[in-house]
Amino acid sequence: MQPHFHHGLLTPEVDVTRVLVVDDHRNTRESLAAGLRSLGCEADTAGGGADALARVQRASYDWIVCDVRMPGMSGIDLARALRARAPDLGLVLMTAFETSAAENILIEDIGAILLIKPVTADQLLADYLSPERVER
Repeated sequence: MQPHFHHGLLTPEVDVTRVLVVDDHRNTRESLAAGLRSLGCEADTAGGGADALARVQRASYDWIVCDVRMPGMSGIDLARALRARAPDLGLVLMTAFETSAAENILIEDIGAILLIKPVTADQLLADYLSPERVER
């Protein structure tokens, strides 16, 4: 077992799922991230696409869970940019709205999973956020 620094403390290395939750609605992203943390994931948050891209440059994530419709960079545009940089990254897009046929084609081409809100941490962890589920 290799030593591992977690939040400045030396701890045994464990295989923890690292998730970045991206949503322009603060309550949605914070509650989903808190739920994921309570289930043993490491979860960070970003309020939009530009913030998410900056965070991905500073840290590595197993999964990005992102809203489809956000001001500025859409979740689909963010997912496309992330896929180009990290082909093995797990991508989950969520929406409270019906997606168009064109959006569905883009989401499928990106290799993302599309979920309808509300999305819970339990649902994500049980059904999607396992290392084996990462689309390659």
